[in-house]
Amino acid sequence: MLASGPKVGSARSCLVSSADKTKPEGVPGRSSVAEMVEGVWEHEGFVVDARECPLIVVTFPAAVELEAYEKVFEEYARLADAHRNLAWLIDFRAFNPITAPAKVRYASAEVFARYRDRLLPSTLCEARVVESMLARGVLTAFDWITGTKWPTDNFKRQDDAMRWIRSWQIRAEIAGGRRE
Repeated sequence: MLASGPKVGSARSCLVSSADKTKPEGVPGRSSVAEMVEGVWEHEGFVVDARECPLIVVTFPAAVELEAYEKVFEEYARLADAHRNLAWLIDFRAFNPITAPAKVRYASAEVFARYRDRLLPSTLCEARVVESMLARGVLTAFDWITGTKWPTDNFKRQDDAMRWIRSWQIRAEIAGGRRE
């Protein structure tokens, strides 16, 4: 998925251990709410794919409930606590923030604010794939409301988002792993 060249980080470090994969449902230590196999975490339609870590590809479902939104941020924080220079590719093509339930829209900035300090030190950049121009505007407004964080941009096409992410990865490599 990434252009050729060195990556920042290690893909192996983002994978789930084989012990976690082999525990049957209902056994302590394995969640029946969210599952992760070979670097792919899924919950209520959210998919967080860390197989190419430090690139994290997140796919939003068409409908989002607040509890699931909170869970996906828990997973983001878990990855951020364990890794550096994470590049988030968020796929919003199935999700329309304009038609999201009001409680999700209102709470989204609050949830982000609670996790911001855990995500900030390890996040390099965030690219979002959003086909609708109006939805891209809503996400830009969300960024304005939530304040300064890391480099973030919205794209209509995934290949454009990936080129932008790669440019930030190259900058971090040149800067010795720092976001500049």
